[in-house]
Amino acid sequence: MSYKLSFGEHEGRTFEWLFFHAPWYVEFIISRGMLRQRHVFEEDESEYFRELYRRACGLTGQCRDCNERPIERLGLAWQHNGNLGMVGFWCDQCEYMGGSRAAYHPASFFVEAYTLARCDQKRITKEIKRLYLGRCKLTQEKMEAFFRNDTNFHNPTPGFFEQREEVLQ
Repeated sequence: MSYKLSFGEHEGRTFEWLFFHAPWYVEFIISRGMLRQRHVFEEDESEYFRELYRRACGLTGQCRDCNERPIERLGLAWQHNGNLGMVGFWCDQCEYMGGSRAAYHPASFFVEAYTLARCDQKRITKEIKRLYLGRCKLTQEKMEAFFRNDTNFHNPTPGFFEQREEVLQ
């Protein structure tokens, strides 16, 4: 079960869609305190959005370099012309060994939300999709399954989705 946005430029899109396609808009909603505005979000919608945000801020999984330790960092490498050249996810011991300068951030959907170009933010979410879902068509079911999988995140509320479904039945 998912909710749809009832306002703005992405009206009618599901919350999960926003995280994968417009993370800057998620940050806008959070930074403006819109989740507390009852004329914008009902209480259950707000709770659901907050859980998705909590999860999206703390990605984990297995480091693809060493295949031993959990992902802790998101690395971005910049080309000499200033464009984003590489997006990668590493444990605390592995790192990008390329020739471009790299910056490390917590493994998250959100990196420098107000200064990073939208095309670069889309590149990050494309890499998240590739890492966690593989090379497949991104459907609503797959986005929901990604967020429901507690092992993808550092601090999910255990059983969050199951508890919501029990209440609705």
